[in-house]
Amino acid sequence: MKRRKRLDPARLRRALFLEAEPAGPGAWIVSGGAAVHRVEEHRGRLTCDCIDHAVRGGACKHIVRALLCPLHPVILAALRTLVERPNRKRSPDNVRPR
Repeated sequence: MKRRKRLDPARLRRALFLEAEPAGPGAWIVSGGAAVHRVEEHRGRLTCDCIDHAVRGGACKHIVRALLCPLHPVILAALRTLVERPNRKRSPDNVRPR
């Protein structure tokens, strides 16, 4: 029996606050993070053009968000109330001097 990988709860939490829209059969555009990414299904596997997916090979937050697309918007909004919005990492250009 094939063992399934576990979903990282932190990626699920971040995925809840992203936006996704269908971009054709088996494709989604995911936005709301630092950049817009494309998730596509190839031979039953989801892939993403982000660095996290390229390096780790697992389900990045963009893939998780694409998987959440079938949920009704009211259900998705309710799920967002159950978790705290993740903090954005500060890049050197958006850090305030002390």
